[in-house]
Amino acid sequence: MKSYESHRLSTPTEISCSVITVSSSRFEEASRGHKVDDLSGLKIVQMLIERGYQIKSRKIVPDDIEMIRKETLRSIYEENCDVIILTGGTGITSSDVTVEALSPLFNKFMPGFGEMFRLRSFQKAKGAAIISRATAGIISRRVVFCLPGSPDAVETAMEIICDELPHIVKHARE
Repeated sequence: MKSYESHRLSTPTEISCSVITVSSSRFEEASRGHKVDDLSGLKIVQMLIERGYQIKSRKIVPDDIEMIRKETLRSIYEENCDVIILTGGTGITSSDVTVEALSPLFNKFMPGFGEMFRLRSFQKAKGAAIISRATAGIISRRVVFCLPGSPDAVETAMEIICDELPHIVKHARE
């Protein structure tokens, strides 16, 4: 038996997740009491539930470094989530600050995720993949994924994440 196969046999069966959408416009709409159309956040939630993972919270925050950090850390320390998945803010515009907000907090980086995501994105969307800064890392033994905001990109990322999540969480906890 290969080592990754034996690791999978000892992975956790219950995994709790928090989904955070980073979007100033959606945050503004939600704060005014309007119904918010968040297709990417919904896609993440649906794909996690389909695999049997628990959703502890779903939030919308503006493109603001302090708010992104605050809600991510709240998911980790107050909600005790194993996995935090953020969508939005990973591009190259001046308002895209998710990566800047969270990478200084990473105890460990998971560069393989971003590399694999960009490879799969390139296979689907060609050169547009170059502007994605999708990344992942570990904060206090919790797994944090920073995904682009487009529903198609989210689906591509979640195809990578979902099947490996128990294995990743197992190692993050160690």
